[in-house]
Amino acid sequence: MTDEGLNGAANQECASAILKEHDTMENLWNSFIHNTYAAIKQPAIDAKDFELEPALITMVQQNQLAGHSTENPNEHLGRFLRIANSIKLNGVKPEVIQL
Repeated sequence: MTDEGLNGAANQECASAILKEHDTMENLWNSFIHNTYAAIKQPAIDAKDFELEPALITMVQQNQLAGHSTENPNEHLGRFLRIANSIKLNGVKPEVIQL
C-alpha cells in the first residue's frame, strides 16, 4: 500500500473513532462548536473580574498582519508579544492575555 493509501486509512480510522464517541451528528457538531477538538484551547482564567482594556484591543487590531510580501511575520509577532507582555494582572497567566 502506498503512503497516500496508509494516510487515507489512518484518517478514516481516526474519523471512525471520533464518530463512535458521539451517538448523533448533532452531538458531534456540538462538540466541535464547544471546542472539544479545537487546536487551541482557551485557558482557564483564575481572576474573578478579568477584562481586557479597550485600548489594548484597539492597539492589537491596528497592528494586524495583512499578509503582504513586504511584511515580516516575525516582526509582527514581536510587536504583538511586546503589547501582550506589557499587561500584568494578578491571577491571569500571560497565555490568557495572548490568546
